[in-house]
Amino acid sequence: MVTALLFAVHPIHTEPVVAINYREDLLATFFVLATYVLILDHRRRGSPWRILGAAACFGLALLSKETALIFPALLVGIDVALAPPDGVRRTLRANLGWYMLLAAIVAMVFLPMALAFRDGHYTSVARDGDSITTRLATSVTIVIDYVRQLIVPTGMSPEYAPAVARASDPGVWAGMGVVALLVIAAAA
Repeated sequence: MVTALLFAVHPIHTEPVVAINYREDLLATFFVLATYVLILDHRRRGSPWRILGAAACFGLALLSKETALIFPALLVGIDVALAPPDGVRRTLRANLGWYMLLAAIVAMVFLPMALAFRDGHYTSVARDGDSITTRLATSVTIVIDYVRQLIVPTGMSPEYAPAVARASDPGVWAGMGVVALLVIAAAA
């Protein structure tokens, strides 16, 4: 209950709600949550229609916004966190089909996009022509900035363009360390 209240009133969440041009955030969130609900329902009841529904919802989430790409990793993290200490491997093996399905959907959605926009006209974070390492480095700094904003919500603005980071920037390595620590903490 406290978490839901914090989620509802935290200022980092006003951006997608107050501006119609952030509807892709709301759509991606809706479809990711629908995917998760359908996966949980399938695990309880075993209906093939729920598999199809989850696949469709995850595909729609990816088409809404690229940030939905994090969902398979979140699903693995949730499965690891909820598994009994002696049953983590068994849980991961039992859910391997879901992980493979989600990976296949990612490939089906992003591979055509990568082929269609390979001349550099499709970008989500970095500028046209930036390498994949630059895009990954920039993504890491954005994740760290969002974590900082969740903890200390200052300096937020609806109009911002993230600074492009390079893989050689020390902040990127520090950011990857923080992300690794967060993943380890979530799995513990």
